Amino acid sequence: MKYKYTQNDNYGDFASGKVLYSLPGASAFPIRLMSEIFQLCYDQLKTKEKVTIFDPCCGSAYHLAALGFLHPDKIKKIVCSDINPDILKSAKKNLSLLTDEGINIRISEINKMISNYGKDSHREALACASKLQNLIKGHNIETLCYHNDILEYGAFEKLIDANIDIVFADTPYSNLEHWQGETADDNIFLMLENMLNIVTHSTVIAIATDKKQEVEHEKFSRIKKLIVGKRKITILRMK
Repeated sequence: MKYKYTQNDNYGDFASGKVLYSLPGASAFPIRLMSEIFQLCYDQLKTKEKVTIFDPCCGSAYHLAALGFLHPDKIKKIVCSDINPDILKSAKKNLSLLTDEGINIRISEINKMISNYGKDSHREALACASKLQNLIKGHNIETLCYHNDILEYGAFEKLIDANIDIVFADTPYSNLEHWQGETADDNIFLMLENMLNIVTHSTVIAIATDKKQEVEHEKFSRIKKLIVGKRKITILRMK
């Protein structure tokens, strides 16, 4: 895939475990690819306003926190959910970094590690934390992170009035990830069916799957399809 919006820059400041909180065994969506998808979707909206983005299967929300640091001028609110209540603890901590209180707590944690261990890696993390803090200075990104089974009937009722502009879903497709809850023969179709309650004809939806997975629903039309390594990114909009 040819990147249109992002350069092959160093995204080392967003390395999991440096400032953003890591979760052993959890997969991390590539930050450059996440930024590219977001900007592609944002352009489809043809707006200069800040938007609300929703990730229904967020995992540790590592990629969402990075997105907030990279595009605070375009994001008003980040909403996310996951079926795993344990992983949501990490998601809430990562999203908290987008607030003054949260990033200050993280800086205090890193300073304590420097005091206790004196490692160069911790000093590097402190420098990264200061840079990230400056990126969001003057911005106020709201966040909402909650427990949800996206395949359950009425899954998104909590978000009916949330005015979602962009949906991004990195669905389970690796050996480390599996659909949980009330799975169906076509989980992607069921997820899209449930999304009909919260999207409008202007909402842009990006779904990441493996290359073999079909992303189809009669009430949605495909805007674009991207192939990136083993991943397929399907961009949709309600008909």
